[in-house]
Amino acid sequence: MVFVVFKFGFSSSWAREVCASRYRELFQSFAPADPAQLRIRAGVELEGSISFDIDLKGVAQSIHSETIKKYRDAEIRHFSLLDFYEVTYRKKNGETKIWTIKEDSTVETDDVPLEISTPILEDAEDFDLFRNVVKNVEELGAKSQPLTAGVHVHVDFAGARPGEMAALAGVFSEIEKELNERFSVLETRNEFINPTSPDLKKLITSVSAKDSQFGVSKFLAVQGKFHALNLLAYRKFGTVEFRIFNSTFDVEALELMYDFSMKLVEGIRTQNPELVEYLTKNNRDIRLNRVAKILGMKIAKNKAEKVLERIFFEGIRALRPKVRGESRHQQLIQGLSVLLGAATIIAEVRDRAGELLSPGS
Repeated sequence: MVFVVFKFGFSSSWAREVCASRYRELFQSFAPADPAQLRIRAGVELEGSISFDIDLKGVAQSIHSETIKKYRDAEIRHFSLLDFYEVTYRKKNGETKIWTIKEDSTVETDDVPLEISTPILEDAEDFDLFRNVVKNVEELGAKSQPLTAGVHVHVDFAGARPGEMAALAGVFSEIEKELNERFSVLETRNEFINPTSPDLKKLITSVSAKDSQFGVSKFLAVQGKFHALNLLAYRKFGTVEFRIFNSTFDVEALELMYDFSMKLVEGIRTQNPELVEYLTKNNRDIRLNRVAKILGMKIAKNKAEKVLERIFFEGIRALRPKVRGESRHQQLIQGLSVLLGAATIIAEVRDRAGELLSPGS
């Protein structure tokens, strides 16, 4: 039997293992990027499912129908050997953009397991199209699968210096526990979103940023792909990948996810003065809300609470499918009973094991 719980308070905390003086050393090891010149670009992978009668082809047609409204040269390509689709279009600057639609075998569903990869998103035009496409795909019938599927945000980190990669990984690890709670991350995805490894923590905190051997490649060798923050993506794509988020097709939820990811990278690369001061002059725990407010993240705004609540209820519905006519309050009570029931059984098992292992039993 598998017990399903949210990652509330279960992630390990390593408060201030990256001390203020260490952050000072890291930030001093690289020159800040000019905010006016830095291009923060992202790509998003959406995992979920779609019914067999619509299939991948229907998803590709939906994406194409929205894209061609703006880009008249948009076209669909089907690669029959591997059975995936691409929707391509060309922007005014001549750059070719590509959507990819394929199956994802890691998604557990009775329907078609779905993965949609966006083109590189870098301006308002790109993000407007992204939002419209996602709305269309959701209306078509795409479903989130938060028990086994996720949203992965790749953020451009090209030309990364060792110090900024260490600073990014350090801040992420210190707020990782709160991120799990804030975004209602489900433990059923643990094997794909492991916390920061002890080896990476040791590297961040112990290796001198002035060491000539302190290279970016060291970060890529200490932990694999399946972590909440995947640094290994840098080797293949020149990005860092935020894998922590649950599957969703809720546009406002997706905005919170890519906004967090992009602004955290931007804050580190540009050495946001207020963020640097917070990290280098504060010896208490680094808090997510403080980082979010400093960097102007959408999760720091009051209206984000309703969106985060929807993410929570998506998880509740996945844990226990909604009964017709059931109210939102009833869903919450029933969902929490699942969590509390699991915790009670686990406690009973632990107590019984203690009895069996005690002397004289």
